[in-house]
Amino acid sequence: MSAVNAGSQLSGDVLVEIRSSSSVSVRVISPLGDQAERLIRELVNETLTQRGIDNVRIKILDNAASEWAVRARLATAFRRWREQGAPHD
Repeated sequence: MSAVNAGSQLSGDVLVEIRSSSSVSVRVISPLGDQAERLIRELVNETLTQRGIDNVRIKILDNAASEWAVRARLATAFRRWREQGAPHD
């Protein structure tokens, strides 16, 4: 299964890449530092918990996105991942 993406690298947006994995791995890259990374990780963990997902590798390239943008991009990426035939969600 190939990676799915949602979002862009434009200013004020975030690019989320998801691919299946045997465990959870999250990589966040943000020019805003640790505080932005912590918030994004919290949003990712919340999403994973709500959906019962434990088999993804997630890469997030943040470019000063708002919380609502991160939530929307995560939701879209997970929907695409599921539509592509994710092992479970």
